[in-house]
Amino acid sequence: MSTEHTKFKIITDHKPLIWLFNVTDPGSRLICWRLKLEEYDYEIHKAGRANANADALGRHVIQDANEIKKKEEVFKIEDNEIADDTQKIYTEEEKQQILYEYHDAPTGGHQRIERTIRRIRLNHHWPGIIKDVERYISKCESCQKK
Repeated sequence: MSTEHTKFKIITDHKPLIWLFNVTDPGSRLICWRLKLEEYDYEIHKAGRANANADALGRHVIQDANEIKKKEEVFKIEDNEIADDTQKIYTEEEKQQILYEYHDAPTGGHQRIERTIRRIRLNHHWPGIIKDVERYISKCESCQKK
């Protein structure tokens, strides 16, 4: 069946399609699409809420995302730092290994305190991290010789 000479309705909530016919200065690609679509006799658009055929999953995802934004985030302050309850709890041995990797190891480069803290915080966090880094670097023999 050809739609070339028959009026038909496109039921959609695809607003960019509507925008295409209202834009005052479309680019060359848009003009081609607009001219092609003007060959047909049709009606477009049904508001999203009225469109029962719309992708329900997409609407639920947006609704869920908005609900997540509304939830209050609870943080606690420890050692003048914000810590959330979902953070990993590191053992002292793990902290020492992280400090070694980010300061002493060849990739660590014996950086100053602020830079070491900033680099560690890209992947790790624990209460008292600043004091731990300060203490660790103050005991670093290579840094004390500089």
